[in-house]
Amino acid sequence: MAIRNSQPGSFIPTGLTDAIDQDSSFAGACQSLSNLVFDRQNRGAVVARPGVTAATAFPGFTSPGVISVMIDVGSRIYGMIATGRNAAYDEPFCYDTVSGLFVTISDVLSTNVPTTPPSTGAWLPPTMDVIGTKIIVTHQGFSGANFFGWFDISGFTSAPTVTTTSGSKTLTAVSTTTGASAGMAVTGAGIPAGSYIVSTTANTITLNQAATASATVAAAVTGGSFAAPMWCAGNTTVNALPSIPLWVVQFFGRAYFGCKNAIVFTDTLSATTISNTNFTSALTLGDTTSTTGAAGLPFNNGSSGILQSLIVFKANAIYQVVGDVTGTGTTALSLNTISQNVGCIMPRTAQPTMYGVLFIGSDGPRLINTSGALQYLTSEQSGTPDIVIPFSNATTPSRACAAYNNGVYRVALDTVYRNLTNSFASFQAADFWYDFLVNRWNGAHSFQYHCVVPVGASFYLSSNTSPGILFISPVVGSPNSAYLDNSVTYTCTLLSATMPDVAPMSQKAIVESTVELSGVSSQASYVITAYNDQYSQLSVNTVVLGAGVIKWGAVKWGQSAWASSYIGTHPYSIPWSNPIVFKKLIYSITAPAAQSVSIRETAFRYQVLGYTNG
Repeated sequence: MAIRNSQPGSFIPTGLTDAIDQDSSFAGACQSLSNLVFDRQNRGAVVARPGVTAATAFPGFTSPGVISVMIDVGSRIYGMIATGRNAAYDEPFCYDTVSGLFVTISDVLSTNVPTTPPSTGAWLPPTMDVIGTKIIVTHQGFSGANFFGWFDISGFTSAPTVTTTSGSKTLTAVSTTTGASAGMAVTGAGIPAGSYIVSTTANTITLNQAATASATVAAAVTGGSFAAPMWCAGNTTVNALPSIPLWVVQFFGRAYFGCKNAIVFTDTLSATTISNTNFTSALTLGDTTSTTGAAGLPFNNGSSGILQSLIVFKANAIYQVVGDVTGTGTTALSLNTISQNVGCIMPRTAQPTMYGVLFIGSDGPRLINTSGALQYLTSEQSGTPDIVIPFSNATTPSRACAAYNNGVYRVALDTVYRNLTNSFASFQAADFWYDFLVNRWNGAHSFQYHCVVPVGASFYLSSNTSPGILFISPVVGSPNSAYLDNSVTYTCTLLSATMPDVAPMSQKAIVESTVELSGVSSQASYVITAYNDQYSQLSVNTVVLGAGVIKWGAVKWGQSAWASSYIGTHPYSIPWSNPIVFKKLIYSITAPAAQSVSIRETAFRYQVLGYTNG
């Protein structure tokens, strides 16, 4: 017999939203997809986020602490970490992700490393980029003559003849200084051990310490190499930077430094030399407010194909630099304004991708596409972002960090956000993922991290709450994935938006319902809870997959039916413990994170009751 006044309904989770009501957002909108990510094989399903495991705990380092900055260069990660080697100072490191070993960095001294920044509160985040044969580090812990630091991987060697003068730091009559740069080691008769270059001219080298004899001698100038990187610190030679830089980005083979409201750039492929005095004041951006960061952008100008451009941010403005100082026509150096009312105060969220530069702006997630157009980061079906609140409510915006890898843009930030009872609460390093395969967000995920880089098919993370450890976080789960965060269990939670918007003045009652689930183990367990639109619990039940089924190998042949330990996606009836009567319904599904935990469609039939009280 047909059920009177009944209607079918279904819910397939499709993404995260700020909206409480599904009808104000999109079909399948969720208020939470915590520790659930989109299944790339079974569209419409969400699966457990792969766990975060420790890659290394920095063996051989003295009291390793918080990592302040990292960069991926091929399969290696270079960065700065607080250690006890020079207490209260950061130490440079290089970790090879293939071998799982650290590469020794030479010439690390108490006089050439930056002080360790605070691990909480607003800050000016350090930055890194590769320019030629140097990996440049900007860091507000530098002081005195050290404006920035760098890893030298040049492999440079030279054997010039030089004239030493006892008591003088300057070597004269140098036969060649080509290729020699600040920080490189210098040895020879009358040159004290531990000497390195401070600056050079065409025929002189200034050292960090004075010669002990006067003579003309054969010297050796040696830089670092890929196998044995050398650490150096100082300022640009010939022309010095006007201030300690806020950031550095490679553009047209030059190091572009952000110095207050100006951009200063170096010689091509020589990140520590500014040979042209005009370069030190080449570009000034708008008013006197400082820039906050920059990112490279492949730029399609429509007539000359793909060109390189540089996006530079202020708190409330965005600029685009195109061309080079040596270029002409379409490749000539030029500065353009993209926006005077949208900017970025979360500089570490600016990430260059195949889609353009992604960043969290003053009004939510943004994208500057390859045509240089500023737009919201959103799905193809909508003109505004699905989530804005966690970004606009950031409590320490400068601490936010992000990275892009394998189609996923992930952002971690301290914020005030709705919890599962619709109350606003503080979250530390809440982690949100935007998946370009479905153009939707998921999160907030529970593992806290404060620095992230992409390597291979994974992200490498560091956490201020678990200092001295480098973690690995896969983008997509595999049969070998662990489902523990640093050996700690975590829970997957789906919380739907309110639904449906049918007969909104009438009460409704669930008549029957099913949910598509899967899992691995003898009895995978999901807790399913129904709420009304005031977040009052209506009913709760547990669906146990595989209950009552004997698994292969548990008994002798012929005694019982058998089943695989993998339980594929299947619609299960939800045996609600009591009647569910509502005007608008919210439901949640929780499960311990595990391999093949999957949630897809919830189908239900409800009856319109015809009365409105309640």
